[in-house]
Amino acid sequence: MVETPHQPRVYLSGMCLRLFRITIRALPVLGAAACASVSPYQGLTATDLYELGQSEFEAENWDEAAEALDFLLLRVADASFEEAADARFLLARAYFNDKSYLSAESEFTRFIERHPRDDRRAEAALSVCRCYAALSPIPERDQTYTRQAESLCQSVVQDYSGIDDEVASEAQELVNEMRGKLGEKVYMSAMHYFRSEYWYSSIVYFQIVLEEYPDTEWAPKAIAGMIDAYREEGNEVEVEVWRENLFNSYPDSPEAQALLSDLGSDTTTVGG
Repeated sequence: MVETPHQPRVYLSGMCLRLFRITIRALPVLGAAACASVSPYQGLTATDLYELGQSEFEAENWDEAAEALDFLLLRVADASFEEAADARFLLARAYFNDKSYLSAESEFTRFIERHPRDDRRAEAALSVCRCYAALSPIPERDQTYTRQAESLCQSVVQDYSGIDDEVASEAQELVNEMRGKLGEKVYMSAMHYFRSEYWYSSIVYFQIVLEEYPDTEWAPKAIAGMIDAYREEGNEVEVEVWRENLFNSYPDSPEAQALLSDLGSDTTTVGG
């Protein structure tokens, strides 16, 4: 009988054994992570990526479209890809449709900067304006985006009036909307002071509405508020002055009509 050589046994400490088991269990996860690191676009040409982005966009898969187009534009210089302008404009639109407004604004701005002679420049400028208008929050919140939207949209109006009236018209509508929201914000502050019976403070804010947002629906409301605030202070001279102001400046406003029907009364309801 031939005796086989003795095989020495390997003994693992408790700690080593636990580490060994953890490593074995982790192998499938590590393999999956390695596979995930391989780009799904590997081997695709620039044209392939653009067509994929178009296809996903048409299917309204905004996130997938943006991912493919972003991958394309990060790796291909605009000058070396014939359809770079189309790809960037489509990328911006995909972000916008996906409600990723800050990303959309960045891409529309890049489009304008890199393709200044493109026929879609006006549409891109309007889209930047739309992005900030979409970011504008309810009046109770900080209105930084609203002010940016108002400023940018006003620039579009100035730049394209007489050149592209459709673009200028929509931009003006957004300007009006943003100004209305800003006027409402100040009016709400005025009403806060009015309800707290701080008449002078409410009058200050009502006047800000009139001075800065006279073209909004909040201006006649502010005058109605001032009338009531002065009445509460017992200043009938100012009450009469602002009544005349309301009739002369905003004769067709609901506030003026309400005051006309209430002239014989000792009280007037604050607008809004």
